[in-house]
Amino acid sequence: MKIDHQPDGTTIADTSAIAALFARPAATVRRHCRRHAAGYDVKACGHELADAPDLILISAADAERYLSIPAGTVRAWACRLAIRSYDHTAEGRPLYDVGDLLRLKEDG
Repeated sequence: MKIDHQPDGTTIADTSAIAALFARPAATVRRHCRRHAAGYDVKACGHELADAPDLILISAADAERYLSIPAGTVRAWACRLAIRSYDHTAEGRPLYDVGDLLRLKEDG
């Protein structure tokens, strides 16, 4: 974890530090907070996370199993940047937000 206090009075932290400071999953931090080159502005991120819902993450294979969205479709959406992964499984497979997947499925 890394937290830096800047000369202008802002405090910048990495993803794991923000997640620990606000007791939120790292994926939620990645989704809702704007990342600067050096990390996240702690104060701004705190405001963004105040009312933000936590993400529910799922792999492409599980999206096929539980949401009836073919895994190949999920991967194609990711390649086209229609969705992004917010974390990875222990095996390194990307995890996607269920809400994003369901919205794309509805848009058809």
